[in-house]
Amino acid sequence: MPIRTNRGRAAVYRRLWGWPMRSPRHLVVTLVLFVLLVTGLGYILPEQEESAASPTDETSTVETDASAATTGPSVEGSAESGEPQPPTSDEWEDAAPPDIELTETDLPTPPEEDGIEVAREWGAAWLSFDETADSEEWLARLEPFTTEERLAVMSSVDPQNIPFDEITSDPELVDSGDSTMTVLLPTDVEPLELILIVREGQWRVSAYNQVSA
Repeated sequence: MPIRTNRGRAAVYRRLWGWPMRSPRHLVVTLVLFVLLVTGLGYILPEQEESAASPTDETSTVETDASAATTGPSVEGSAESGEPQPPTSDEWEDAAPPDIELTETDLPTPPEEDGIEVAREWGAAWLSFDETADSEEWLARLEPFTTEERLAVMSSVDPQNIPFDEITSDPELVDSGDSTMTVLLPTDVEPLELILIVREGQWRVSAYNQVSA
């Protein structure tokens, strides 16, 4: 018979709630049922959480695969579009060195040739004295090719006493180093030995001696 009044429902509820307290046996049964209920919920809830988390992992895996698939064709597309690609090590090894042709004007002048040219100019200035000129003009011609110390010594030389008249051949290199060289200057009387040194980046005659034939 269905219970249709509130008083009847309250009586039923009091009977249900009071059932575990009627006897120790009822209490033990109630506790066992409660423990079983809690244990069952402990197994059911983690399974639901794992099932809810698994779609996310699958989604991330799908996104990773999609990004990899997108990256792959983009590289191939750049190669097909004609963009320059960095050369490989094999291409560097197989590449031939560039051909560079140097003209005479591009080649550096050897230091010895600069010193020999200074010796030639010095010899021409040394024999340039004549009776109409004076010693100061003679020294002025020698100054660009002579060290200051040697020029001071030559200021006491009388150019009219020079026993040579002309240079008979090109200067000859005898010895050279990084900042000094010895050049032999042939003349119509005896060869003249010139000692040149570097001063301020330029070759200069620092001494000269007559060499007996």
